[in-house]
Amino acid sequence: MNGVVKKAVVLTAGMGLRSLPATKAVPKAMLAVLDKPAVQWVCEEAAQSGAREILLVVSPDGAVQKHFSKDEALERTLAVQNRLNELAAVSAIARLNVEFAVQQNAGGSGEALLCARDFVGDKPFFLLNCDDLFLGGELPACAQLSESYAVTGMSTVGAIKRNSGLDAYGVLRLKPRDDGEKELLEIVEKPRDNPQSQLIAAGRYVFNPTVFEALDKTQRFGRELRLSDAIALLCRARAVCAREIKAMRFDVGSRAGLAAANAAYAMRFDKERFLNELAEAGLDAAFFAR
Repeated sequence: MNGVVKKAVVLTAGMGLRSLPATKAVPKAMLAVLDKPAVQWVCEEAAQSGAREILLVVSPDGAVQKHFSKDEALERTLAVQNRLNELAAVSAIARLNVEFAVQQNAGGSGEALLCARDFVGDKPFFLLNCDDLFLGGELPACAQLSESYAVTGMSTVGAIKRNSGLDAYGVLRLKPRDDGEKELLEIVEKPRDNPQSQLIAAGRYVFNPTVFEALDKTQRFGRELRLSDAIALLCRARAVCAREIKAMRFDVGSRAGLAAANAAYAMRFDKERFLNELAEAGLDAAFFAR
């Protein structure tokens, strides 16, 4: 897809505390969903949405860098064994145009984003969180945001609708615009009564470079520089819109979300073998209803 946003920043360096002990030795962004780590699905979404340059903000352990690096020895082995499907899948990884910025110190999503300042320059960019995967929809999640950005030229927060449990999230308060888009007025954290909408932030954004100026003005919460606080500053300047993403969203930073994503992706991309494996194990739909 050709769009107005050509750069993407992917945040991968979180500790993955919700997924312990699986993330004790494996970065959370490298946890598998079907046959790919979550970070690869996220990078493919960015590329399919028009990003031609992708920056991964990574931890110093090197696991993500290794995954995206060309492995000539492995490719030779696969070629000798005539494992052409696996060879094609491995070779495709290195064709993603990715760069890396190492986040040396934990300090929140705002700190991670600051690592991308030089990469972004004066261009708009996608920001993607590896905790969130999207499946389905007529367009990839970031491409949907790009449509709104093309209309408004304003930073745009991706949102999803939740029918319950809104008191555990930041809820978006919106105002309709004359062009059919919606301005984001504020994010109301964990509302107890009468939430302004059923929309919450969903780990996908389009930002103008002014987000870095907002981060410069944002006070830290302890050692943490929070992206949500910078977005609040942009909201006060009336510089942010929101777009509801029409797709299934999975929180793969949680154990239940990761399991649900694996089942949904298997049904979408490998349905016959997945159902056969369930049948061989003696499982049917009734098992999941228990």
